Amino acid sequence: MRIQVSNLSCLAFVCCLRQEDLEDVRNLCGANAALLRANPLGLLSIIFDHRARSWEAWVTRLWLQVNQIEGLTRSVPQDWLMKDPVSILQQSVGSTTLSPASAEPSRHHTMSQLTMDPMPTALTALELQDFESTPFHDLGNTEELLPRLYTTDTEISHGQNVMSFAIRYADFCLDAVNVVDSARMSVGLPPQTPGAKALVADRIRFTKSRCLALQDRFAEIRERHRSQINAVSLFPGSVRQPVLFPL
Repeated sequence: MRIQVSNLSCLAFVCCLRQEDLEDVRNLCGANAALLRANPLGLLSIIFDHRARSWEAWVTRLWLQVNQIEGLTRSVPQDWLMKDPVSILQQSVGSTTLSPASAEPSRHHTMSQLTMDPMPTALTALELQDFESTPFHDLGNTEELLPRLYTTDTEISHGQNVMSFAIRYADFCLDAVNVVDSARMSVGLPPQTPGAKALVADRIRFTKSRCLALQDRFAEIRERHRSQINAVSLFPGSVRQPVLFPL
């Protein structure tokens, strides 16, 4: 990303692992053209917001996996359990994918079914389509269950590292906003207008606050998940005859 200090014109090359992500970013840039005209660093806030939505969906999928095991071991109250997570995801995914016409999709009614906590979570098809609830008779085999638990634990640990990066990235973006002002003033040009600067900085701070909440959620999920690993490891016989409703 290169910015011409004199007039704030910008040239940026954006690479994504998935074509769908690149198309989402392109569409969001079109929907936020006014932001980009006011401040080219708005591109950083758009990309950051897009990734945060994906991370929110990631946390949701992991939460559903942990919740399923908690139901198996009967370690949480009944009203905390998801009776049919797959059908809820199927109903919600189509209406909450990113689109230029809906930068903030309506999803609170869906999340009220997914969790008791008021954490807004974007449900994107690409992140959640792989979630499939496992029948209890399969989970009851501890020889297969423990490797699955360890695999999920590794993914949760990686998620915590990703959230640490996200917070550092937010700080980098905020520093970049100030660097542009410093560069302009160093050549005798006025700084960006307060409104143009705040337009980007406030969006970045808001997304950072979401990532801080996700970081806490990853930590919570990891503690709960490791409790399930301990329970299955110490008392393998207790999960062979599940009596809860099937997911």
